[in-house]
Amino acid sequence: MQAGVLGGSSQQTSLPFNAERSVNLYAVLDQQGIKPASLYARPGNQLFATVGSGAGREAFTARNGRVFVVSGSELYEIFSSGVGTLRGSL
Repeated sequence: MQAGVLGGSSQQTSLPFNAERSVNLYAVLDQQGIKPASLYARPGNQLFATVGSGAGREAFTARNGRVFVVSGSELYEIFSSGVGTLRGSL
C-alpha cells in the first residue's frame, strides 16, 4: 500500500483552505532511489556579503569558481571571505 505522506508546499492565501508550507526541507529518497521517503530539515540561508547601494539584480558563478553580482548598475566580484570588489559599471 502506498501512502502519500510527503508532498510539496502549496500554501493558499486563505489558510482555512490550505495551510501546508514546507520550508528548509529536502526530500530523501527510498532505498530504490525512486520516491521521497522522508523530509530532512536544513538551516536557512544567511547573509554572506553586502555590496553596492542598488538592488541586487543578478548573481552568477563563473566556470573558474569566481562569483559576480550586479548591484544597481555596478558589477562586483565576491570573494570567499565575503568581501566584494567593484569591477565596473554597466
